[in-house]
Amino acid sequence: MDPAYLRSDAATLLASLTPGKKRRATIRGILSTWDMIQVGVPSRSTLEAAAGALSAARLITIDDDWRLSLTAEGSRIRAIPSGWAGMRTVPSAIEKHLPPLVSDPEVTLPAELYDRARDDYLRPRRGAPRRL
Repeated sequence: MDPAYLRSDAATLLASLTPGKKRRATIRGILSTWDMIQVGVPSRSTLEAAAGALSAARLITIDDDWRLSLTAEGSRIRAIPSGWAGMRTVPSAIEKHLPPLVSDPEVTLPAELYDRARDDYLRPRRGAPRRL
């Protein structure tokens, strides 16, 4: 993956996460927020590469069930964009403060988990609340 795209995708993923010790983001929630920021749903490989790079840089943790949370350093970088210029400007502000990133090939987002989250986001069951 092109390093420039990796940095941009990692910044978008970091912007999709909410600081707080007990805040763990689901893939479904990340897809929703990413879509709001970038006007598009990321591919599984894009999300996997960005998560692997942020995990390798110790900016996020990934649970066994693929819930993501910010580390203390990730929270610090996530909090850098100050003021409110709009959510779509947050990733570019975050990107400037990211350390050098290299994706971790051992980080694998299960296709079934991604597909289920994407399908739920794009085609929620009729009458079901849309939870993030």
